[in-house]
Amino acid sequence: MHFKTVLMVCVGNVCRSPLAEHLLRSKLSPGSGVTVASAGLRPPMGSPVHPIVEEKLQSRGLTAAGHRARQVNPELLLQHDVVLVMEPAHIDMLRSIEPLARGRIFLLDHWGEQQPIPDPVRQQREAFDHVEQLIDQATSAWLSYLDTPVNE
Repeated sequence: MHFKTVLMVCVGNVCRSPLAEHLLRSKLSPGSGVTVASAGLRPPMGSPVHPIVEEKLQSRGLTAAGHRARQVNPELLLQHDVVLVMEPAHIDMLRSIEPLARGRIFLLDHWGEQQPIPDPVRQQREAFDHVEQLIDQATSAWLSYLDTPVNE
């Protein structure tokens, strides 16, 4: 099974989920047809990404300059093939928002050690470095389930 729409979810939609969204999108082959979006459980609505996240993206030749934090809702959960979250508690929260989305919600590190990706907000730059490394590994592990060759 290859998923074509992915929703990344964290709490604020200003650090982890937009970083995961942009890293995953950058790894997909051109023409893969996969779309990646993000949202938050309790976002500061309309806020841009955290400045350190934007720095990290720019160091990879990417940007989230147009990103604005948004709230996850039942419609968003149902319109995506797979919903990837940062912490186990997020799975339960999303299932309570939309029980019908139950089978499509997974931990971002599902194919790794299934470790949570901690929230780096209000922490030192090293916390952001650690989160970037975890998200980089976890998004790469999802590629074989998302990135279908054009001629397949």
